[in-house]
Amino acid sequence: MFYAYLLVCHMVVQGDCAILKDNRGPYPTIEKCHERVEEMAKHIIDSPLPYLPRDAQCEQEGTAT
Repeated sequence: MFYAYLLVCHMVVQGDCAILKDNRGPYPTIEKCHERVEEMAKHIIDSPLPYLPRDAQCEQEGTAT
């Protein structure tokens, strides 16, 4: 099982970043987790919030933070 995380950072304010943890997972395969990360990133890009995705990660159950 895998958990999806997305790092987002403010477009203007340097250093203003946050880690978003998916609330739907965990996912049975790494591929499904990657699909969810892409979906999360698209939602951020399409939102009016001044944040952009900077990094994404899928962590295996038992290693997630």
